[in-house]
Amino acid sequence: VCINASRWDCTLEPTGDESRFAVRLGMRMVKGLANAHAAAILAARADTPYRSVDDLWRRAGVPVLALKQLADADAFRPSLGLERREAVWQVKALRDEPLPLFAAASARESATVPELDEPAVPLRPMTEGSEVVADYGRTGLSLRRHPVFFLRQDLARRGIVTCREAMGARDSQWLETAGIVLVRQRPGSAKGVMFITLEDETGIANLVIWPKVFEK
Repeated sequence: VCINASRWDCTLEPTGDESRFAVRLGMRMVKGLANAHAAAILAARADTPYRSVDDLWRRAGVPVLALKQLADADAFRPSLGLERREAVWQVKALRDEPLPLFAAASARESATVPELDEPAVPLRPMTEGSEVVADYGRTGLSLRRHPVFFLRQDLARRGIVTCREAMGARDSQWLETAGIVLVRQRPGSAKGVMFITLEDETGIANLVIWPKVFEK
């Protein structure tokens, strides 16, 4: 999600390869962000990209909470280069109504006059695992590492194989695998058979769970 490239819905963008397009995540992916606030951001952006958090706040006129939701979703990183924590830090300094003195100065100068002139604060970078957790919490997905990747060493010590290894194992071999459940179905026509698809950083494993095994 990007404050300067995303629309409300997800869209397609060229990649430099005429046979392929990239999906730009839409602002609708940001949990809690209202459609009306996203519309205000898009309308104010028009053909002039936002230059800073403060610039977006003044031009769009949306509540600070909406900016906090975008910052939590890492939407200021793609075009402004702001890390998630840096963006949240800047948003925390804002309020829903600009101070009249600074608003008048901005109108007179026809440019944004920031209310704060603070020295840069070096914030501790988030770990890659924390970034992934935050991604899932704010947008429901992550373009970083797969969550199971961060558990791989512990899983390997316990003899738990990857989904790729499980799918390539020979028949009648006993093993354990682990992953995120993508699909879990128990169709009425399947006589109680459960179908599960697990996913880890190596791929997927399709499981067929017979009724007696499921009961156990």
